[in-house]
Amino acid sequence: MDLLSLYDRLIEESISRRIPKLMRRHPGVLLRAGRADVLVGMRRSGKTYGLWETLAAQAQAGVPRDRLLF
Repeated sequence: MDLLSLYDRLIEESISRRIPKLMRRHPGVLLRAGRADVLVGMRRSGKTYGLWETLAAQAQAGVPRDRLLF
């Protein structure tokens, strides 16, 4: 499998993955339009959970799922 088809498969899997139901933990993440957002922190500090919260909020705000990549 070449690298491009691997990327395509990973993106398809990301889009088809259901966003889990979450309990709000983080106060919110500042997202800037037109830029890639990066979540950085020490181990076990809730980065993945924070990312899922951000994805859920964006999906609820009407952003198409194919525009949200995890």
